Amino acid sequence: MLIALVWFGRGGILRGKGCETLSPIIFSAKMIFEISLPALKRLIRIISIRFILIWSGVVIKNRRYMNIIYKAMICIILTLNYSNAIATPLEKTFTDEKYGYQIQYPAKWKAGIYRSGIVIAEINSTTKNAGFQIRFTQSDKPQAEYKSTYIAKYKKDLNAILISHKELKINGMDTVEYNFKSGRNGKLYYLKSYIIFRNYSDNIFIIQAGSPYSQMDETDILFSLMAESFLLH
Repeated sequence: MLIALVWFGRGGILRGKGCETLSPIIFSAKMIFEISLPALKRLIRIISIRFILIWSGVVIKNRRYMNIIYKAMICIILTLNYSNAIATPLEKTFTDEKYGYQIQYPAKWKAGIYRSGIVIAEINSTTKNAGFQIRFTQSDKPQAEYKSTYIAKYKKDLNAILISHKELKINGMDTVEYNFKSGRNGKLYYLKSYIIFRNYSDNIFIIQAGSPYSQMDETDILFSLMAESFLLH
């Protein structure tokens, strides 16, 4: 068991996440503040593990291995924090015949046609704390110019700060993903956008998703899974 945990913490699937180089105190602070663990129960779980490991230290005399096991356990807990999103199956498929696309979503969420300006559909959680908007527009601008204009307008309209972005492909289509932090009406929100450029066409699909910022660690993965299920007919 000890060998397995040492491998897991130092050189296994956690390599590259910084789990093998930080001291226990710095590591805990980094996980709590940078990943924004929102619930007190998670902190309690971390503290509980710490006490268990301190007690185990009576038996495990080598402090080096003690620290490795501790960091590995924290990484495991943080990974399990995403289990709700990962375990949420995308059981339903929403299809929009007019615009020729489909997208998958959780069974307990609600999806429907919603035509308002460039907005063409909405998918929301039952509590309406998290949701998607699917938008459609057309532009003959170069992709780089369109993206620059989009970001500037998004920041201004939603009082948003760009956290990160990346280029990817969604079912073969050029896509850019943006992650924002937005403060509105005294509350913080996590906003995620995908700009999907249809190949050999001026057609552009935009997915805008959002949730309370405190729920980012759960909703981020779910938003990604839903967006990546987007498929044109």
